[in-house]
Amino acid sequence: AAIQRVGSKGNLLFEWDCFPDVGMSRKYQYHWIGVKLVGSKSNRKGFGSKVTVTAAGKAFAQMNDRVSEDLSNRVILLYFGLGDAGAVEKIEIVWPSESTQKITSSIMGKVYSIEEE
Repeated sequence: AAIQRVGSKGNLLFEWDCFPDVGMSRKYQYHWIGVKLVGSKSNRKGFGSKVTVTAAGKAFAQMNDRVSEDLSNRVILLYFGLGDAGAVEKIEIVWPSESTQKITSSIMGKVYSIEEE
């Protein structure tokens, strides 16, 4: 079964046990990036990490917390809506182990799996 959220600018489709599918209207050409964290020194899913995506001089931040998990083994993805930004300048992760990791080469419209160094 699929759950569909319909907004004025596009659709976000969720199917059980699948990755969300972002279907955007051609009228609106907004950008996004997804991040999946894989901890090594910290916990496996990177809970407690802070992810900041910088694009067009603006910082977009999210916490990877247990609230996002629904008591299953699903993959936790953080999605960032970047508006009409032309490029991602950097992705910065502050892990629960207090180490910081920066990624500078990213393409919009993709989901990145980032492993803790």
